[in-house]
Amino acid sequence: MENYFKRELEKKEFYFVVQNKENESCGTVRIYNIDSEKKECTWGSFILNKNRPDGASYETIKLSLNYAFKALGIEKVLLDVYKENKKAIYIYEKSGFKKYSEDDISYYYQKIKEEK
Repeated sequence: MENYFKRELEKKEFYFVVQNKENESCGTVRIYNIDSEKKECTWGSFILNKNRPDGASYETIKLSLNYAFKALGIEKVLLDVYKENKKAIYIYEKSGFKKYSEDDISYYYQKIKEEK
């Protein structure tokens, strides 16, 4: 845990805990590999459990990207997803991520600040 807090203080990585209206934790998302010079980061570790409210996926993506773009000055957000994870792929594409590459296992997506 100390290493997580250290990376957060250094603005290298941020974890967010997602809560529902009853203030129960229902997921996480992470912004990491933050490169201030390139103004890019990686977005991931996105997990929501059964206690999530309807629309939580899109709201979590919107809020965390807003933080990356506005608070951190990021201009490009990257993510990767396993090809078999069709539900996540649908959500990412609907949220404005564009596929730019792939390999045998994963698709690679990006979202540019101007594409909000």
